[in-house]
Amino acid sequence: MTGTDKSIDAQDTGGPAVILVNPQMGENIGAAARAMLNCGLQELRLVNPRDGWPSPQAEAMSSGALERMPPVQLLTVRQPLLPIAIMFTQRQPARAIW
Repeated sequence: MTGTDKSIDAQDTGGPAVILVNPQMGENIGAAARAMLNCGLQELRLVNPRDGWPSPQAEAMSSGALERMPPVQLLTVRQPLLPIAIMFTQRQPARAIW
């Protein structure tokens, strides 16, 4: 069986927050939420999602993970990201057509 196991209680582990900046599709947000819950992470923050929030596509792709997590925080680019002690970033590498 695939999907989120709803028989197990989600527990706040106090782990790191995941911040998605300018996510392109609701499906990407839902997939990230599902992966986060599988790894025990629960704090998801969104900055300027292209398709808006909340997203029916994100809800469908999350396989129930968004229902089990605390509410997603929607931020603007100018809002401070505090309280964050350490931040790691990853960006998409530039694409080139050869």
